Amino acid sequence: MHFSIFWQKYQYQIYILLMWIIGFFVVFPIGEFPVNDDWAYSKNVYNLVVNKQFVVDEWPAMNLISQTMYGSLFVAVYRKINYRSSFLSEQV
Repeated sequence: MHFSIFWQKYQYQIYILLMWIIGFFVVFPIGEFPVNDDWAYSKNVYNLVVNKQFVVDEWPAMNLISQTMYGSLFVAVYRKINYRSSFLSEQV
């Protein structure tokens, strides 16, 4: 496929991807800190991974089955319960 045809077909997707990459490196949000309400949801993941039981915390007050399972997968891969694994799960 010729580059100009590729560019015409996907130029807006490329712009969005470039804006996301530039924004990521400008802000560079890597660190060990909770963003918004990560601290509340990480308690559910902690209970599932460490205590082997699904416990819904009172603060979020909603059913977090899929989010807790998704977060526990990243904790299993990252091997630590911390806010960085929560951040990585949000980027995927």
